Amino acid sequence: MKSLYTATAAAALMLTGTVAFAQSDTGAQEQQRSRQQERLNSIFGALFGDRTGSTQSIEAQWQFGRTPLATQRAQFEARVDADIRSGQIDRRTGDRLKSDYYDLVQLEARYGADRRFTV
Repeated sequence: MKSLYTATAAAALMLTGTVAFAQSDTGAQEQQRSRQQERLNSIFGALFGDRTGSTQSIEAQWQFGRTPLATQRAQFEARVDADIRSGQIDRRTGDRLKSDYYDLVQLEARYGADRRFTV
C-alpha cells in the first residue's frame, strides 16, 4: 500500500515539475504556473483525502479492499477536462495527468488483484 501511495505522490511531483520546466520565468507565466499548481493540489487533495472535511483517506479505502483510484477515475478526468476548458491548466498538462492517472489505476489493479492491499 505504501508503495502505491509513494508511486502516486511521485507521479504528482513529476507532473508539477513538467509544468515548471515547460515555461520560462516571466511574470505572466509564473502566475499561470502558480494557478496550475493550485489546481493540481486541489485535484490531488480531493482524491487522496487531505482536503478539509474529507472523512475517508485513500489508505482507509484500500484497507477495506476497495479501489479508490479506479472508482474516482471518471470524476478525476471530468475535473481535469473542466480545468482545461476554463484555462486553469493547459491541454498538454491535462492529457499527461489523465495518462499518468490511468497508469496509477492499472498499478492499483495489479497490487490489489486479490483485494488485499498490504505494505
